[in-house]
Amino acid sequence: MGTAFNDNKTLDPEFYNLDWMRFIPDETPVSAISIPGTHESLSLHGGPLDKCQVWTLKDQLNVGIRYFEMHAGIWLPTLENPKTLAKKVNKQLHTFLVQKKDMDMMEKCLKLQSSHKLKEKQTRHQNPTIHLKHQQMLNNPLNLNL
Repeated sequence: MGTAFNDNKTLDPEFYNLDWMRFIPDETPVSAISIPGTHESLSLHGGPLDKCQVWTLKDQLNVGIRYFEMHAGIWLPTLENPKTLAKKVNKQLHTFLVQKKDMDMMEKCLKLQSSHKLKEKQTRHQNPTIHLKHQQMLNNPLNLNL
């Protein structure tokens, strides 16, 4: 008996599902989409009560997982800083998007940015602080601090 939902670490590339999101029309509300995700997405080690996954973040991305639940903390055997872990995760996500040339996502981000130009101009005059935060979000939609 295994400890995780899927105990097979081996991932056959036949099961890769990299671009499933491209078939969703732009006007589809997020509430109408069932987004595949994992619980304790990076809990790859430990005993039966700690281990929840066997696939790495890269493997989960390759099979189409797009929602990740992660908890940052210091794991005593490695004493890894949560901030360091967050940077590693952000770098892996960024690498995935660049390597897979996920142009659909990039295009959607650009469309979102251009559709907010008018709102941005209005916000700039009303509240400079909100404008700054909005601009940071648009310039870095994945909040990558590499």
